[in-house]
Amino acid sequence: MEPACPSQSEMLSTLIARSGEAPFLALGQTVFWDEPMKAGLALRAKELGHDRRFIAGIHDTDYFAKAPGQASEGPRYEALPHNDSSTKGLWSASGEFSTLFGSETVVTRERLAHYGVQLSLLEAEHPGSMDALTEAWGWRGVVGRTSKAETAAETRLDLVWPTLWSVFNQMVDQTSDSAAVGPNGPQREEVERLKALVCDASFPGGSLADFYERLMPQMLDFVAGASVPVETTRTTRLLAFNEVSANLPRFQLLAAFLDPRTRRQAAEAYDAAVAHSEIYGLAQFGTGALPFDLLIPGIGRGTLRLGNRGGVVQTSHPVGFRYAQRPETPQELAAVLEARFGPGIVLVGKAIAFVAMLSSEYVFVMHARASEYVHRTAKLLRSMREAGIALPAANPILRIQYSTWEALDGVNAWLHLPEPLQGPFGTRTVSACGMAARRKLVAQEQRALLEELAVERSPIGLIRLLSLRLGETWAPLAAKFEDMTRVVVGLKEVVAGYKEQKARIVAHLREATARRAATERELGEHWRAKVWNHEPEPTELAHRESLSGRLRGVLLEIERLKSEWNALDKAQHQAVRAEEVVAAKERRRVISVEAGFARAELVKAAVFASDGLDRAGLRPCAWWFPIVSPDGKWFEETASRATYCLEELD
Repeated sequence: MEPACPSQSEMLSTLIARSGEAPFLALGQTVFWDEPMKAGLALRAKELGHDRRFIAGIHDTDYFAKAPGQASEGPRYEALPHNDSSTKGLWSASGEFSTLFGSETVVTRERLAHYGVQLSLLEAEHPGSMDALTEAWGWRGVVGRTSKAETAAETRLDLVWPTLWSVFNQMVDQTSDSAAVGPNGPQREEVERLKALVCDASFPGGSLADFYERLMPQMLDFVAGASVPVETTRTTRLLAFNEVSANLPRFQLLAAFLDPRTRRQAAEAYDAAVAHSEIYGLAQFGTGALPFDLLIPGIGRGTLRLGNRGGVVQTSHPVGFRYAQRPETPQELAAVLEARFGPGIVLVGKAIAFVAMLSSEYVFVMHARASEYVHRTAKLLRSMREAGIALPAANPILRIQYSTWEALDGVNAWLHLPEPLQGPFGTRTVSACGMAARRKLVAQEQRALLEELAVERSPIGLIRLLSLRLGETWAPLAAKFEDMTRVVVGLKEVVAGYKEQKARIVAHLREATARRAATERELGEHWRAKVWNHEPEPTELAHRESLSGRLRGVLLEIERLKSEWNALDKAQHQAVRAEEVVAAKERRRVISVEAGFARAELVKAAVFASDGLDRAGLRPCAWWFPIVSPDGKWFEETASRATYCLEELD
C-alpha cells in the first residue's frame, strides 16, 4: 500500500523548515496558460498562516517564437497549430492558447505508425493529410514571421496585439461553446468580464511583457474569484546586472565561472550536467563561452564569451568589448559591461543555470512536468560543491500537481465535448460530475484500444474492429471487402496456374536450348574433323544431314515453346486486366484507404482522450475555470485537492 501523500499544510511547514521565508517565485512566459492557477497556492498559504511573499513574474528574457522555415512576406505575427508535419518543432511559450480540453499533444507520425497507420498510403491518397492527422487539438501558438530574434521584453505589443487578441477570442469562444454558455447568466458574464480585463490591460505602448505584467494580478483574482496577495516582477528585473546587483546571491553562480581558481571546475561541472541531453555544452557556444546570456537593450540577447583581453556577446550581430584585465568577479564584469553598453543590461543563466541562480533567493513554484530538465540543475550544483566551489544554499522547488478533471465532481455544469472526445466518451454532452467519474476509465479504454490497433494489421481485421468500435455501418464494407478479396484471391489462383504452366515451359525451353547448343557444337566439330579441307565420304555427309535435321527439329520445338509461353503470358495479363478484377482491386484499395483513415482518427481520438486530457489536467489553462464554474467551485476544489512536493536542488 502506497504511503499517504503529505497534506498541503505539512508540505508548507516542511518548506519553512527547509527554506525559511524565501519568497515564492512563479515565473511564466504568458498569463493565458497555467500560471494563474498558482493563485491557489498563494491563498492556501495565507489561510494556513504562512506569510511568505508570493511573486508572480513574467519570464520575458526568452525569445518570442518564430514560425518554422524562412521569414516571409505577410503578417508579422500569426497563430499556428502544432503538428508533426508542416509545423513540426514549433514552440510558442509566450503566445500559446488552448481551448477547454485542449493541450499541446501532437500525435506524432511515429506514434501513428506504431498503431498501424500506413502513412505513405494515406499521404499518397490525400497529400497534406498529415497536418490534420497529427495536429494538437485545441491549441494555437502565436509566432513571428520576421528573421529578427526578439525576446518578450522586446516584442512590441501594438504589433503582436491584433493576432494575440484574435486567437484569444477564438479560444474563449470555443471554451464558451464547450461549457454550454448560454446568452445570459453568470457564465456569459464571466466570459465578457474576462475579455474586458484583457482588453483594458492592452493600452497602447510598451512591450508584450508590460502587458502581461499589468494583467497578471487581475488574472489571478479573476481565476481565484478572490483578491490574491501577489507581487509582480519580470526576469529582466530579477536579473538586471549592474555593479550594485552583482553583489546579490543570484550572481554567485556567475562568480564561480569568473574566478580563475574555480572557472575550470565550474565549466566541467556544467558540461557534465548537460551531457547526453539536447542542451548544448559550453564548447558548442565557442571559445570562452559562459553558461550565461547577456540581454542588451536595443541590441538583443546572446551568449557571453570572455577572452584574455576582451569579450563578445553573440547577438544576431555580435558586439565586443575590451578590458585591460579579465574580470574575475561579478562586480568587475558588471563595471566593464555597463561602461560598454550602458544601464539596463540583463544577465540570464542558460537553461539549468537559470534555475540555479534564482533558487538561491527564491522558492520556485512549478507545476508537475514543467521544466523537467531541472534535475540537471541539481547535478550541476552537486558537482560544483563536490569540486570545492562555495555557493549559496539552493531552495527546493515546490511542485504542484492537480487533479483537474476529478475536481469537477461537485460542479454543477454541462459540458459539450469536442468531436475528438465524443467517440471515446460515447456522447456529445456530459455532466461535470460525469466527466470526473468517467475520465480515467475512458483513458484506460482508449489505451487498450491503441494496443488492439497496434496488433491488428490486416485490412479485414481492422474493418471488423471498426464495425465493433464505430458501429454496424462498417459491416457492409467488411462484406464488400471480402467479396473483392475473393475476386482477387481467385485471380491469384488463376495467375498461379498460368505461372506454373509458364514455369514448365521455361524448364522445357532450357532443356531444348541446351540440346540446340549441343547439336550446334557437334555440327561444328564434325565440320572441322570430316568436311573442312577433306573429301568427305557419303556416310559423313549423311551424318551431317542427320545432325542438321536434328537441329531444325530443336529450333522448331523452341519456337513452339516460346509461342505457348507468349500465349500463356497474354492470357495471364488479360486475366489481371479484366474489368471485374481491376474494379475489385480498386474497390478493395479504396476500402483499405478509408479504413486506414478511420484507424488514424481512432488513434488520434484515443491519444487526446488519454494523454491529451492527462496533459491538460496537469497544466490546465487557468481562465477555463470561471467560465465553466462561475461560482468558483471548480477552482476551489482543484486548489484544495492539489498535492505539493519538494524537489531538492541541493
